Amino acid sequence: MFMGEKEFAKLLTKQGKKWKYEPRAFPMPEPYARFIPDFYIPEENIYYEVEKNYSVDKQKQYCSFQKRKFKKGG
Repeated sequence: MFMGEKEFAKLLTKQGKKWKYEPRAFPMPEPYARFIPDFYIPEENIYYEVEKNYSVDKQKQYCSFQKRKFKKGG
């Protein structure tokens, strides 16, 4: 966990939110093998990705991930 992720974890904890760190990997279409979001908030069914520097490739992968729909519980 890098510094930005640690700070985000502290913020979530301070807000009283339960969170899981990198709870699962999502298969992605080519050319990406998988995407692993940093945090999952079960009560909200939301995944968060914390990045300090986004490469163009990482941005494309994240945008592809955002377009997907998920059932409650991840």
